[in-house]
Amino acid sequence: MDKAACTEVAPDLFFADATNLVDTKLAKKVCAECPVKDQCLQYALENRLDWGVWGGLTVLERRSLLRKVKVPRKK
Repeated sequence: MDKAACTEVAPDLFFADATNLVDTKLAKKVCAECPVKDQCLQYALENRLDWGVWGGLTVLERRSLLRKVKVPRKK
């Protein structure tokens, strides 16, 4: 987490209302430049996080991805 690009940005950006497309786009832009984006997404998928932008994907995008690939839950 120390290397995550989001540590330099207000957390609210990543947990904006689902209808706030401007913040969602900005959050995804930060994620696109993040060196640990893949690990962040993996964490969100394993833990079934159902809020916020993680690893560059919204909750709806992560749910869609989970339907396509099998990711075991973190114990």
